[in-house]
Amino acid sequence: MGRRRKRLEHTLFFLLLVGGVPCIMFFRQIFSGEFFWEKFPCYYAAYTGVWVFLLYLQGFFRLSIVRRAGYVAATSFKTWAYALALMMLARIFPKVTGAYLAVNLVKNSTLLGFYFLATVLVGSFIYARKGKKAAFWGSGESALLVADELLSRSKSPLEILGIYAEGREKGAFVKTEKGQELQVLGGTGACLNDEYADSLNILISARTRRAEEKEFSVFERAERKGITVAYSDEIVQIFSMRLPVSHMDKDYYYYLFRLIREQEDAISFYGFISRIFNILLGFVGMVASFPVVLAAVILQQIDDPGPVFFIQMRTGKNGFPFPIYKLRSMHVHDPDKHPLNPLSGDDPRITRVGRFLRKSRIDELPQFINIFMGHMNLIGPRPEQPILVNEYKKKIPFYGFRHIVRPGITGWAQVNYDYGATVEDALRKLEFDLYYVKNRSLLLDLVIAAKTVGIIIKGKGR
Repeated sequence: MGRRRKRLEHTLFFLLLVGGVPCIMFFRQIFSGEFFWEKFPCYYAAYTGVWVFLLYLQGFFRLSIVRRAGYVAATSFKTWAYALALMMLARIFPKVTGAYLAVNLVKNSTLLGFYFLATVLVGSFIYARKGKKAAFWGSGESALLVADELLSRSKSPLEILGIYAEGREKGAFVKTEKGQELQVLGGTGACLNDEYADSLNILISARTRRAEEKEFSVFERAERKGITVAYSDEIVQIFSMRLPVSHMDKDYYYYLFRLIREQEDAISFYGFISRIFNILLGFVGMVASFPVVLAAVILQQIDDPGPVFFIQMRTGKNGFPFPIYKLRSMHVHDPDKHPLNPLSGDDPRITRVGRFLRKSRIDELPQFINIFMGHMNLIGPRPEQPILVNEYKKKIPFYGFRHIVRPGITGWAQVNYDYGATVEDALRKLEFDLYYVKNRSLLLDLVIAAKTVGIIIKGKGR
């Protein structure tokens, strides 16, 4: 099986190298009406070399890694953007006119577009052939939870053959909370040393690190047979795009997020670009939104005279509190009787204008002030009130890790999970927040921004 995977990796690499030839030919035919010309070898070497190298840097040729369904298309698009930026930078030198750059932008976009299509076609074909048969190693809570996560989907991303469980008879069945059944393939020590190993592509470990150390021979057999070993939290993260917290190894998570905190405190390219962007965004946002805010304030005062702004303390980066600014959308009430801002959109204290402000998110426009002052970013975990944070920290493991980064007006949890006021809701949102903290990037920020725009257009805002 390991040899088969290697053959597929080499085939993927070779097909993309050869695929550069028709890409160059189609491009030349469109712009010049001829398939070949004297500079053909140079163009092929330059563009194909850059394209394949960028794919290699992103691990595109490592078929042993478990990927999401949209991985090929997403990676191809990122590669198109990176390659286009590199090619355009190569065109910038003295005495270059704007018209020259515009023409080259069109040409490079088109040529790299052919590379994008070729990569999607070839990559999808190869990735579909690498196999998706999996089994669980260990029958603890995490295995059953992940099994429910995968098998309860209408189209499961993996074909689960069964589970290696200690103390259970081979051929018996283990039942999950949602009633899914997993056949016992054998004991944990005999894992991958049986007839099932030849048909497996992925082994999902749901064991503690200490238990794994006692049966390290399983890793050796997996390496020898070319079977990918993935951890249960990785599988949930890949296919659900959230980071599970209720059943994971605490030592591993503390170590992971300690590293993330150290990286966040250090100067990075993403951190520098993000901060500059958010300062500019805060300033431009305050200026551009002023007419809208002014009109909203006039309607607000006609409907329900009173304070213009609702100012409340929230918990920010590293746990430091800050005042958040919003347009008032509720009747003035006694904060001692109603200390928390309810998450329900049906709260009777919300005014008629306030309901519209919430739906359209206009009530949050004053938060451009918070972005400009450095309290928040546009994208990040939604800031909570200190009293709620203290409560959730006692009940939800790893809750404080969401404060490693600056909070945001919108975030990964906001675009993937409905509003809710229970501890269970807070736990689910935390899983999405931690996924963002671990995987945040410019591309993920763009995805969140696009999803937020879609939510606003559809009128699903609170």
